[in-house]
Amino acid sequence: MNEKTPAMEKGADPVPEVARVWFLSCIHSLFLPVLILATQRFVPGRPMLPAAGPYTFLAGILLAVPSLPLLWRHWRHRREDGVVASDSLEQVMIRRRRLMVGVSVADFPALAGVLHYFLTRNTAQSLLLCSVTVVLVYLYRPSS
Repeated sequence: MNEKTPAMEKGADPVPEVARVWFLSCIHSLFLPVLILATQRFVPGRPMLPAAGPYTFLAGILLAVPSLPLLWRHWRHRREDGVVASDSLEQVMIRRRRLMVGVSVADFPALAGVLHYFLTRNTAQSLLLCSVTVVLVYLYRPSS
């Protein structure tokens, strides 16, 4: 799959393309905690299924585990590849694809946190799961 983005076609530096994808992923990971806080403030309600609290919290913690091998692999490839201004489009797209898979898997704890919030209305544990996602996404930052 040879995708070309407008920034790549103009001969721009490919490294900011990967950095831009990572920055947008960081913004996306911050959206879910804001959603929880806004819902707590503006949408009254009671817990739908409080007994599911421990299970959804444990599921959120377990969903962070698959991100760890991907993160270690990302760090290893980042050390091996380095940043070369003359990277080919194919290398940049591979790096971008690797980043998107890792960041997507890192979003799972936040999604479990949102589910946990709507089932239990427990803000603290939900924000804890969302903060796990924020930290994981931050650790995927591209080398500069």
